[in-house]
Amino acid sequence: MKKIIIDIFMSVKGENKALFNVFLLFLSIFTLYSCNNEDYDSTLKKQKTSIESYLKGKNYEYNIQNGAYVYIEKKGVVGSTTIKKGDILTFDYSEYFFENKDLETLITTNIPEIATEAGLNTPEEDLKPIVVEYGVTPMVIGLERALKWVTPEEELIVYLPFTLAYGEKWYSVIAPYSPIAFKIKIIKIEHK
Repeated sequence: MKKIIIDIFMSVKGENKALFNVFLLFLSIFTLYSCNNEDYDSTLKKQKTSIESYLKGKNYEYNIQNGAYVYIEKKGVVGSTTIKKGDILTFDYSEYFFENKDLETLITTNIPEIATEAGLNTPEEDLKPIVVEYGVTPMVIGLERALKWVTPEEELIVYLPFTLAYGEKWYSVIAPYSPIAFKIKIIKIEHK
């Protein structure tokens, strides 16, 4: 293939050579994008399979909410309504790397006991319940999707493939393409 392209390049002359160079640039970009897109799709598929396999292996009853895998550890108050934009949610959380095993590698938390036990040097002001205005306060997209159906006092674990976590870029200590899990305890919901 390489020889064919070189032969064609050598036979192109004049104004056509500039046009051919543009074509080669386009072909290079297309090839690079295609390779990255395959890696993206392959990684996403592997992560979804890994999360599903882990949850099934633990015999967890889970549901998938817009791509976020949600396991309810403790059901909350029955009869609550769906969360809507502008509702105020108060919750505790711990965030972990998902490594296809029990959640062991803590990234961050707002729960003082867990932060101390893990040896995290978390500022005191960050060790309070999180208060967000749903649909307004920026947060990890997969977490936002999972929180849409929570009820007060519910405890859940949300497993996210990289596409619903931090994506393809570094975020603090989180490498690109990292699947993440959040343990959440809903404290209070104020419907608007």
